[in-house]
This record gives sequence, structure tokens and C-alpha cells, in this order.
Amino acid sequence: MTIAIAAAGPHAGRAVYEALKAAEKIGTQSIGGFVTFAALTKHGEILRADTQRGGSSTLFVDGERNGVDPPANVAEAIAAALISSGPDRPSPLSQFVPADAAGGLVTGHRMPSALSVNGKSMNYEALDLLVAGRTAQEAVDTVVGQNPMSDCGLIAVDRSGRVYGRNSVRILGRKDVHQAEMTLEGPAGKVIALQNAIQPYKIVAEVAVAVAHQVMRGPIVAEEWISVESGLPVRLGTESAVYCDENLKAQYAVTTDASILKGVQPASAIYLSSAVFRGEKLVGHTVGELLCVVNEGKIMTFSGQERTRLGFVHR
Repeated sequence: MTIAIAAAGPHAGRAVYEALKAAEKIGTQSIGGFVTFAALTKHGEILRADTQRGGSSTLFVDGERNGVDPPANVAEAIAAALISSGPDRPSPLSQFVPADAAGGLVTGHRMPSALSVNGKSMNYEALDLLVAGRTAQEAVDTVVGQNPMSDCGLIAVDRSGRVYGRNSVRILGRKDVHQAEMTLEGPAGKVIALQNAIQPYKIVAEVAVAVAHQVMRGPIVAEEWISVESGLPVRLGTESAVYCDENLKAQYAVTTDASILKGVQPASAIYLSSAVFRGEKLVGHTVGELLCVVNEGKIMTFSGQERTRLGFVHR
């Protein structure tokens, strides 16, 4: 009857908030009611927000306005976690997402505050382990592992930015449960979402993590551009590539798809992430692609144009 989302990385606060918004757009049943949210800033400050009804649309306010984006210090937090479900849960809502600047954040789904065999709420027991210096995985594995029949799944974020989630054996027996996660590289980050009692099953958590991942990664923006003109030869090779002169004017393209080199047909003759060479030097990879009309191994038009440009990044 809940969704839990946690992330660490750039813009983690906004990433988790946007993930919930996306989940609410497609999810039905136990969603759109209460939310409790916690974020950890780079300065070591814990920031909180919560609402009993309305989900993301009432989580942050600006004067008389609901539905505003999180404030800058929340949006730019290095770690964030939330839990959300239907309306009106027991107060204080903060009990469901414990946080400590010395350890990190813990959220979960189903009943994250369920009592462990040690007599303490499972989410707070995991937080205590984080504060004691245990990693996110160690904290969650210890608590969930000791309570296999608990109605609880946990996600922890430790101070080193590690994110780890796990469901109890009991929860794994449900047919409405799904765990989704994605990892970000350069800069490092990770997001995990746990869902249950929300339809459509599985896809809500998957969408949530995909949106959070995109926010943390940021838009892929071209750093330089190559110019391409009609008549550009396309050769067969083992790696998609574009070879340019010193002025970054394309001289020929390389494709791994032999089928596009015969006859007249539409094709993506310059593929996404094609290697870009300036002379013989690799200078980057394309961040887009163009729909081309290829005639016997030569590009006649690029998305209907006889000349255009294509961006690439240095990597």
C-alpha cells in the first residue's frame, strides 16, 4: 500500500520529488495521499516536508500556492527519500522516514516502522546501524535478514552515497511487489523504488527510477558539432563512426548494418553514440542521430535536408 523512493547523487532532492510526480500520473490505488520526505544537503542538514493528502501536489507550498517545485536547497540535496500512499496516516509522518545527518536516510514500504525482533522499529534500527558506521547494505541486510516474516521492505542511503534496498521474505511472496533501481555513472548516483498495492504493477516503480535517474544525470547536451552534407559516403565497418576533416566536416560515415548500403531506403546511417574522428583522432561520440535516405551507399538527405549538423560530446 505504498511506494518508497530513495536516491543519492546530484539533484537527488528534485529527482525523488519528480519520481513521485511521475508515479502519481500513471499509478492508481494506494498513491496520491500522504507523503513524508527527507533530504540530506551537502552541508549535512536534514530537510523535511510532509502532507496527509494530495501527494506531490501539496508536498511543497509557497505562500498560498500548492504544487510548487521544492525549494533550491531541497532540490539540490545530495540524498533524499520518501514514502507515499493513500491519505491520513498516523502522525508524526516523519516516523516513516527517519534521518540523521551522522548516518543517512531510511525509508521503506508496507510497514517500515514495524517492530523488529529486537523490539525497535525496523527503520530506526537500520538508521542506528548507519549512524554506527555500517553501510547501507549492511544496515538493511542486518535488519531485514533478522525479520524475514515482517511486513516491511527497507531502503537505506548512507553518508557515502550508497543506496540499498531489500524486501523481507514475507513481502517477496506478494504478487503486487516490485523493486526497481538504476545506477548513474560520472557523476555517481543511484535510485531505488519499492512499490506494492499500486497498479499497474512493476511499471510504476520502473518509471519512478527512470525519471529520477534522468534528473540526476541531467540533459545530454552537445559540446561540439559536425557538419554533414548530401552525398556523404557510408562504408561498412565494425564500429559506427563519422570521420571528419580538421574543420569537423564529415568526410564519410561507417555503419555496422550492411543492409542499408544497397538500393534506396531510409535508415539511421549515422547512429547514436557513433565515434567521431577528427582526422585520425577520436574526439567524441554523437549524442543524436538523423533519419537519412541512403542511395547505394551515399546519404542523399538528412531528415529531409541536404545539409545539417550533428552534435557530439567529448568522451
